[in-house]
Amino acid sequence: MSSVDKPWKQLERQVAKILESKRVLRKGDQVADVVGRHWCAECKYRASMSVYKWWRQATDNIKVHAKEEKRDLAPVLVVREKGKEALVVIRLRDWQEMSKKLELI
Repeated sequence: MSSVDKPWKQLERQVAKILESKRVLRKGDQVADVVGRHWCAECKYRASMSVYKWWRQATDNIKVHAKEEKRDLAPVLVVREKGKEALVVIRLRDWQEMSKKLELI
């Protein structure tokens, strides 16, 4: 086995470190990848995802609105599949910042 971590393991470790949580090493038991005080994270690493096309649109929109509002704004992407609950996508660093402000980590 190679001594180099697989990218998905690196992502799980990064999320655990940034959000001051723990990585769950047990796989295949339908458990989360990372567990914090108030949440569980499922981490997915893929070569490509269509969500990034929409993310680029959200970040491009920020430039216009931040200038109009004269303040920093964080991009947020809300996605929903027909018949499913809506999901919110934000940058990991924004989640980290918000979590610290709300004392979630």
